[in-house]
Amino acid sequence: LFLSKIPERIGYGNRRSGFLLTKRILLPAKNTHRVDYFLGLLRAIGINPRSTGYEFFVTKEDKANGDELLKKEGLKSGENFIVINPGGNWDLKRWPKEKFAKLGDAISRKFNIRIILTGADKDIQLCKSISKAMKNKPIVCCGKTNLKTLGAIFQKAKWVIANDSGPMHIAAAVKTPVIALFGPTSPDVTGPYGDGVYRVLHKEPEPDCEIPCYNLECEDNKCMKAIDVEDVLEAISL
Repeated sequence: LFLSKIPERIGYGNRRSGFLLTKRILLPAKNTHRVDYFLGLLRAIGINPRSTGYEFFVTKEDKANGDELLKKEGLKSGENFIVINPGGNWDLKRWPKEKFAKLGDAISRKFNIRIILTGADKDIQLCKSISKAMKNKPIVCCGKTNLKTLGAIFQKAKWVIANDSGPMHIAAAVKTPVIALFGPTSPDVTGPYGDGVYRVLHKEPEPDCEIPCYNLECEDNKCMKAIDVEDVLEAISL
């Protein structure tokens, strides 16, 4: 930006690059949510957003594509369902697949409702493993949607259960109730945001752990394992 000779260069000042800015803003508190972190740049120059909630726009075509996929995969017209999205951009943010499988069966027994598994192409094997371990077989839509179709399916769901991930935020944006499972990352920084319905499950860290943690070499992932199936089950209300 400096070399491009842009006349106004606004950003958070730091020792490495702050001198390249024309307006330096004090860094916010460590636990500031990412939404507020970025909006802070606008607020610093007098631009105040009217709303800070997420927006994710789903068209009639997106909804039709979602309905068609669900029908093709065996969901009956008007049948209620809960979505489980078990993926995450790194493994340590993922709740164990065995627990997802137990949760899916527990939800089916308690609420008599269908489970749908969603995710990206990279999550196909993960979803297959979860489905294989479940007694009440879910509908597996993993790898079969784009983001818009995914949003349309989320919008029809009673709940979306997800790790700290992009799909979790999409579910919050379409105003579907969300249960967000957090371990090494901080819900204060990257948790669901806005005026939707969401419940965050995040156990107190061990004395030797600091949250957020980006130790990708962690061998026990105890922060995610600390969340029990019963914890998630109790967070659901239908």
